[in-house]
Amino acid sequence: MPKNLVFGQAGGGNKWDAIVDFMSYSTSEFEERIDLFLNATKQYVFMSSARVYANMDFAKINENMPRILEVTYDKDYLLTDEYALSKARQENLLIGHNKKNYTIIRPYITYNYNRLQLGIYEKEQWLLRALNKKPIVFSKDIANKITTMTYAGDVSYLISELLGRKNALGETFNITSGETLKWKEVLQIYITSIEEFYGIHPVVIYKDNAVVPKHQFYQYKYDRMYNRIFDNNKILDTIFKKGYKML
Repeated sequence: MPKNLVFGQAGGGNKWDAIVDFMSYSTSEFEERIDLFLNATKQYVFMSSARVYANMDFAKINENMPRILEVTYDKDYLLTDEYALSKARQENLLIGHNKKNYTIIRPYITYNYNRLQLGIYEKEQWLLRALNKKPIVFSKDIANKITTMTYAGDVSYLISELLGRKNALGETFNITSGETLKWKEVLQIYITSIEEFYGIHPVVIYKDNAVVPKHQFYQYKYDRMYNRIFDNNKILDTIFKKGYKML
């Protein structure tokens, strides 16, 4: 990372070494802001998502794999600007821009002490129940799917290592672990940890199919019901390659 890296708000005549944008925009909002971001910095890091990828079944997903936006025939879905679609559309705006000082990053499910997901459920929907000695309700359809979870500290480290690198400009990177688990294995890790730290043995009730809130339907259908295995060789090769040039 360059020692003189400065973080701040875009605009106001400022010129930053790098802007790392963690915000989530509608596609129309991003279209209004894209010139501001790219003109205000040497490197604009766009937080996309590995949710943009289409279903690759058991294949390792690299950065060139098809995205849902290009392959889905779901006309109702395409009429929305749901997260996976909006991120893909905003990637397209960057890729088609005349300025190439962007870096697109695609993290997947990221965990830390303050965010522990279980399928489509956040910790407030499952962990709180367990700590109150209520059953954890999970579904067999998600439990048997393969997922990839990455520690937030590793994600932030990899992002920081992309900053200031000339060979990261105009490129897209998966920022994920290379390790995978089935969701039922993730749940077992959670149960073991709850037993160890709280002395509570959670009861799990399995349903055949997930109870999905309306606003999470597409996340369930077009992500959690897929097996997600990622190839992270590109970012590792880029970061650890000798002789790279700084901006």
